[in-house]
Amino acid sequence: MRMKMQLRLLKLCLLLGAACLLFPSEGEAWGKKKKSKVQPYGSEALDAFAVGDYQSAIDKYSKAIEQDGDRYEYYFKRAESYEALGNESEALADFSTAIGINPDDTGKAVYGRGKILYQLDEYRRALPDFERVVEMDSGNALARLYLGLTLYELRRYDEAEDDLSKALPGLPSGSEAILMANRALALSRFRQDKFEEAFELYINGYYRAKAASGGELTDEDHYVAGALADVNLDEAKRDSYWSRVSVRYKKDKGIE
Repeated sequence: MRMKMQLRLLKLCLLLGAACLLFPSEGEAWGKKKKSKVQPYGSEALDAFAVGDYQSAIDKYSKAIEQDGDRYEYYFKRAESYEALGNESEALADFSTAIGINPDDTGKAVYGRGKILYQLDEYRRALPDFERVVEMDSGNALARLYLGLTLYELRRYDEAEDDLSKALPGLPSGSEAILMANRALALSRFRQDKFEEAFELYINGYYRAKAASGGELTDEDHYVAGALADVNLDEAKRDSYWSRVSVRYKKDKGIE
C-alpha cells in the first residue's frame, strides 16, 4: 500500500514538472521573449543613435516596435531620429504616439512635438504643447524659449517678451538659443514701435554676438540691421550694414 502511494506521488510530480515545462509562468515566458527578441533591437538602436547613425536607429527601433508596440521610449527615440534627419512628418507622428502611450509624459515628447509644429509654422497647434511643458516645469528654459518664439509669431508681443526674458538666464552661454531669444526680443520691440531699443538689442544681443561666437552672418542679418538703423534715421549705419548685403539679395529687397 505504501509502495503504491509513493508511485502515485512520483507520477504526480512528473506530471506537474511536465506542465511547468509546457506552460511556464507568464512572467517567465514574456521575459524570455523580450530578452531574446525585443531588447537587442532597442539596445542596437540606442547605440546607432548615440553615434549619429540615425537611419540605422530608425530601422532598429522599427523592428523593436514590431516586437513590442507599446514601448514609449521606442517611439520617442525613433521620433528624435526622424527629426535629426529632417523627416518632420514622421517625427510628429511618433511624438504623438509616444504621448498617447504615456499621457503623463514628463514633457520630453510634448516638447518634441511642439518644436516640430513650430518648425512647420503650425504656431497655434504648437502653443499648448509649450504651455504644458512650462506648466510642468517652469524652469525649462528651452521650452520657455519656444513658448516665447511661438507667442511672437502669433503677434502676442508682450507675452512673448515676458517668456523670452525669463528663458534667457537659463540658456547656455554663447548658444544659438540665446541668439534666437535676443533676435525675437529685438523684432518684438520693433513691432511695437520701440525702434531705438530694437536696434540696440538686435546689434548687441544678436548681430555682434553671432559674429563673436563664430556664426556666419547672412544677407538677412545685414539687411535687418540696416532696416533697423533706417527706422532710427541713421543713414550712415544703414548704408554700412546694407553694403554687406549681396547684390542678388539687394535686388530682391529693392535696395539701391
